[in-house]
Amino acid sequence: MPPIGPSTLDADVYRDPQRYELERIRVLNRSWQIICRSSQIANPGDFHAWSGNGENIVITRRQDGGLAGFHNVCQHRGARIVPESGTGARRFTCRWHNWAYDIEGRVTGVPDRPDFDRETLNGLRSPAVELDEWGG
Repeated sequence: MPPIGPSTLDADVYRDPQRYELERIRVLNRSWQIICRSSQIANPGDFHAWSGNGENIVITRRQDGGLAGFHNVCQHRGARIVPESGTGARRFTCRWHNWAYDIEGRVTGVPDRPDFDRETLNGLRSPAVELDEWGG
């Protein structure tokens, strides 16, 4: 290792919003992120709401013991579906207009359903995220 010696780094490297956005897109969003420990969502219906890197994500423990994850955004008006982490959920309901979602992010309940185009609601869900459980 060559002797580099002491140096300084301009603080703008850490504060520049354009640099952060490039780093978020080119580095952070392309690599795996640790969201929570398995013990935090140990039982079916347990869920963890996470915000980071400009994203809002919900990770849930399914009835079969696997995991599901989706973007924490209501498909009606874009509000957050899940305000905070918790346990034992069977569904999530957006507090603004009461759209209901199952624990995998699929829309299961829409007030005033006849007011919406049937095709638009068919299979509607909050976008899923790729995830995996590592280390148990």
